[in-house]
Amino acid sequence: MTKPIICCVMFVILLSYAITTAAEDRPVQRTVTEKRLIQIDFASLIPALFAVSPDSQRVAYGARAEQKQVVIVDGKQGKAYQAILSGMLRFSPDSKRLAYGVQQDRQSFLVVDDKASKAYAALGAGTLRFSPDSQRVAYTVVTDNRMRVVVNDTEHPPYTAIVADSLTFSPNGQRLAYGAAVGTQMFVVLDGQEGPRYDPLVADS
Repeated sequence: MTKPIICCVMFVILLSYAITTAAEDRPVQRTVTEKRLIQIDFASLIPALFAVSPDSQRVAYGARAEQKQVVIVDGKQGKAYQAILSGMLRFSPDSKRLAYGVQQDRQSFLVVDDKASKAYAALGAGTLRFSPDSQRVAYTVVTDNRMRVVVNDTEHPPYTAIVADSLTFSPNGQRLAYGAAVGTQMFVVLDGQEGPRYDPLVADS
């Protein structure tokens, strides 16, 4: 009786090993689904104006409409303007909001959630920022040959210059810092309050 039992056990072990090996060698089956978000008319598309939301569910892009330009969001066309500014088309981190810069009648302004903000002589290219909580919008503007930061339509003081790419929100979106300059002196502005001013560093000093 002992020998048949041993043979039976060995058979079960070999069978289990064969099943396990076969399962490991079998290709993993994956189900791939596709969803068309929008249909784009590439004849009117402005390649420099294209944005996908962080959740990959929404698409916005600029398009030519006769002699003007428009932003199309999720297949819906917005108001036509003389020009949509490149580098100023952006979704909020939660993918629910959209902002972009436009030029109309020799002035520039931001459009946030389809609402036009105050017009200025120019907007700072590429300065548009949403806070991490998606509640605040910050960008730079040019007025009277000086630059200032605007946060949710609240204007900060004007300066000689705003340091490029310096607008930074805190992780909770409650604080904002950026670099600014008055004359030859530079400093950090935190929540609208200036820090100490310093002279710029000189090479080999």
